[in-house]
Amino acid sequence: MKRRSLVIVSALVCLTPVLRPACFAQDTATQPASDLLSATYYQRMQSATLAAEDPGDVVFTINGTVRDADGEPVSQAVVVLCEGSTYRLSSSMRKPNSFNRTIGDDKIYMVDDMFARTTTDDEGKYEFQAVAAPKLGTRFHDSWNWSVAASSPAGDFGWQQIKKSYPGPIGITKEIDVTLRRSKPITGRIVAADGKPIDGALVSLNSIDRIVPGKRYLPSQDRFDGNGSSFNLYQRSDQNGQFRFPAVPENLAIQLFIRKAGHAFSGYRITSADVQSELPEKFVDASGVRLGPLITSPATIRPIPPKIVRGHVVDESGQSIAGSQVRMANTSTVVTTDDQGRFEWTTNEVSLRYSAENELLRFSPTSAAGKYIRDATFVSIADVIADEEVKVVLHAGCEVTGRVICRQTGKPIAGVGVAINLVGAIDNHALLMGSTDEQGEFKIIAPLDKVSIGINGPVSGFALPHRQTPRAVDQESDFVRQVNLAGKKTLVLKEFVVDAMPSIRVKVVDQDDRPVSGAEIKSFYQQAQGAKMNFGAERTLSAPGVSDKNGMCRLLPSAGSWNKAIVRAEADIDGERWYGQSIVDNARNDRAKVTLRPGWKLTGRVLSNGRPARNVNVVLMRRMDNGTGKAAGMFMSKHLDASSTDKDGEYSFTVAPNAVYSVTATNPSNQKTSRSWKLSRHDDNEREHRFDDIVFTTAGQ
Repeated sequence: MKRRSLVIVSALVCLTPVLRPACFAQDTATQPASDLLSATYYQRMQSATLAAEDPGDVVFTINGTVRDADGEPVSQAVVVLCEGSTYRLSSSMRKPNSFNRTIGDDKIYMVDDMFARTTTDDEGKYEFQAVAAPKLGTRFHDSWNWSVAASSPAGDFGWQQIKKSYPGPIGITKEIDVTLRRSKPITGRIVAADGKPIDGALVSLNSIDRIVPGKRYLPSQDRFDGNGSSFNLYQRSDQNGQFRFPAVPENLAIQLFIRKAGHAFSGYRITSADVQSELPEKFVDASGVRLGPLITSPATIRPIPPKIVRGHVVDESGQSIAGSQVRMANTSTVVTTDDQGRFEWTTNEVSLRYSAENELLRFSPTSAAGKYIRDATFVSIADVIADEEVKVVLHAGCEVTGRVICRQTGKPIAGVGVAINLVGAIDNHALLMGSTDEQGEFKIIAPLDKVSIGINGPVSGFALPHRQTPRAVDQESDFVRQVNLAGKKTLVLKEFVVDAMPSIRVKVVDQDDRPVSGAEIKSFYQQAQGAKMNFGAERTLSAPGVSDKNGMCRLLPSAGSWNKAIVRAEADIDGERWYGQSIVDNARNDRAKVTLRPGWKLTGRVLSNGRPARNVNVVLMRRMDNGTGKAAGMFMSKHLDASSTDKDGEYSFTVAPNAVYSVTATNPSNQKTSRSWKLSRHDDNEREHRFDDIVFTTAGQ
């Protein structure tokens, strides 16, 4: 048999040499992209603009059946493949204009998180063949996720996760059925303080979750990410101030936002459920975001009275500073002082209370004529609400400049972090931070006091400590200088000289010692290493690499102090996913030889009251003791992947061999867990391992 090693083929799929997009019953928008007002998910999914594909990365072949809440097939349902919008949005916030959209005069953020679309046939079946997902952003690869979503012409909506965590270029084949949720209308009326209706307000429905959200590491199957998503629904209130979304999943909570010029509104979570119990006003969702109060449909919503925060920026002598930019109270809002050094910021009490940390609001100067320290002023929220003027005092400082170069070449190093703190400070946050430019230079206005100035990484290929705490910066070393800036206006530091680190030479071979090209290679070191590499929290040592035609790759470490590293590689060989790892000793400057072998297939089943439980999220974790069985390492696990159960309650994962894995499943409503995890066997000779059943039972049964 001819041997091949391809990056874009997985153990679950066989692709033709030339990838082609699926033939969709509908693969273009049926409404103008500028028409974003949609009352139902069916309308929104039909009209959404699809994201551009990246054929060389993650490729999906997905099929299944769309059923209603009673289990009956749904014909003519629109079905899409999509990605989690939060991580697409967050990874690209440095270029936010690419997501700017407008609805009338209202500006919104919206990512194109749908990338393929089709419709179901008369039997409710759908299929996507060799569909490429969009190119990933630069961050959050471990949290990136993909789902399939569907909606009926009546507007009923359902979704199911396909995969979480990016393993590298891969092809994924799965059969996934989607069950549509039962729906109810979400309605409300928007009125002013005097009871008069507010017409023309833009009302949007965003993320969906349980009334009490799931845990961050294991969100429930009821959560749907709508942060900046093209799934979001938009309507305007009519002349009576009323709005109506006719079909929204029932008994769940949906984020609701309202915009209207001249008015301020809180963010809410609205539900069609009959909520009897008192619930906390603040929740944190699965992404760690604070959520607004819960209200019930039909709801009467009033704007929040505006609050004008007034402030004055002065220097130490009390002189006003004009043209100073100040960031308001932990928000993204930046205001500029007028000729008298004064500013005004229109907000509301609810926003202020959500922005407060320990009852304090932070006001941070972002620029001030280049001679003042950019340190923050903290003001009691009670004083701000009581209309006391915020006084921001800027302190004159010393302009500290410096340069970072490579010892071996003398060339400048860009992207090196610079942290400044007062000597003896006990605060865990650096007072000031910056970084070097392309010429390896930095400039920071520092306090007129005794300070520690430290440089840090990571920067690939250089021996820099990771970002240092003030306690670490407080001790002089090759990376830290202590200087007394009292009475100084400028100071030029002696150059910081940093050693280039030797690369890690990696060779990837198969079991017959033949080189493997196109293998994805990653390296890690352990933050708290045991004497024999027994356990510890893994940290990335270098940027990923790919083996060349000779199986070779060079990795550039970005950590200055590591003893041993784990180099992991994986590739597709003859349609199967192969894995391998090797331990590298920094002191010996080892060459890592990674021998790939076929992966393990881990399977299992989830039961609910003795019957197969479909569409249950299952999370896979790997134990961090590297198979040694040390007690401390047994309690540390790395989240690797997530999947969902099929109609038979079955799930499966393909993983690297010779490690210890566990699985955890989300708990269906009103049920308790009798068993939620089981360690896999540690056996070289077995390629398939099955977990014990995960069993859920309803209380009293």
